[in-house]
Amino acid sequence: MRLALAVLALVALTACRNSCQQLCRDLSDYAQDDCGLTVPDGQLQTCIDEHDRKSLEENETESCQLAAETEFEDEWSCDEAASFLGLGGAGGGGSDTGT
Repeated sequence: MRLALAVLALVALTACRNSCQQLCRDLSDYAQDDCGLTVPDGQLQTCIDEHDRKSLEENETESCQLAAETEFEDEWSCDEAASFLGLGGAGGGGSDTGT
């Protein structure tokens, strides 16, 4: 019974993530895998916390949704990903042409 409740709680927490918070996770993966950047867990959590539903303007969630649907390496430079994640302009490898 406890296991079932734990699984339900985990699913509920995951389902509550908005598109901007998911973008934090996806960009973190891109920054680390494609740009060679280090994204500390605390910085990822800060990005997620800063993009909670209460902090977002009405159109920001839609903008994040659109951004998340792009191929990161085609639309985001490493510097842009670093900036979104609060890492500053720390560009490593990968494309720096972005949008």
